[in-house]
Amino acid sequence: MPLDAGPPATGPPDASAWPHALPATVIFDFDGVVLDSNRLKTDAFGRVLAEAGFSAATVVRFLAYQARNFGRSRYLLFDDFLRDFAGEEPGERDRERLLAAFGRACVDGYGDVPETEGVRDLLDALRQRGARLFVASGSDQEELRGVVAVRGLAGYFDEVLGSPMRKTDCVRTILAGLGEPTQAARAAWFVGDAVADLQAAEDHGVPFVYVRRYSNVQDLFDGELAARCACVVETPGVLAARLAALAPGPNTAQASAR
Repeated sequence: MPLDAGPPATGPPDASAWPHALPATVIFDFDGVVLDSNRLKTDAFGRVLAEAGFSAATVVRFLAYQARNFGRSRYLLFDDFLRDFAGEEPGERDRERLLAAFGRACVDGYGDVPETEGVRDLLDALRQRGARLFVASGSDQEELRGVVAVRGLAGYFDEVLGSPMRKTDCVRTILAGLGEPTQAARAAWFVGDAVADLQAAEDHGVPFVYVRRYSNVQDLFDGELAARCACVVETPGVLAARLAALAPGPNTAQASAR
């Protein structure tokens, strides 16, 4: 998007000028937004399916699908695999065993992945200005809450929601807890890096902030999906820098008074 473009007559705000005011609420995806953990998830899927006895060709086909559908719940992705990819191949078909193995692989790896660049700066800035912060992730909810606690992030978030609840239902639950959902959505942002994040934000009328650097679908957001984003930033740190120039608005004042 051109840096000198004025705000469009219709559609989302110009990404180079947005935001104009601080939000009352920010909903974060987790993988690829808070932690640089997208590769961890893809590697875990590949390792679990290979160890379950499926062929390398089948695993590669599924991983390409998983990358394009990042942010979709693991519960739904394993359903997709067993229904659309496994075919007649020999291999472990017990969904619960596959999910358990995947969960172990994720927990083992989460301690080693770095935070995304500038995410602590962003979280600190938003908290200091009175915004309420939430996580809505495709990761398993209880597993994710444990990771957030172990990584010293729990103090930032009012609530951490994840699968098996669908991401759009996580957003619905968050907005409903803030009062009138339509009004709450207008005063919120969703910060994410996947098509599933964009769709969940659009389902509820929440402006979407796309974090590009860690995304598996940069080509889509650099192309046809760019116009559907309120803001495109390379890292959370870039968004934190933009916030530094903003004065608190009425929405954040209301949030901090709660």
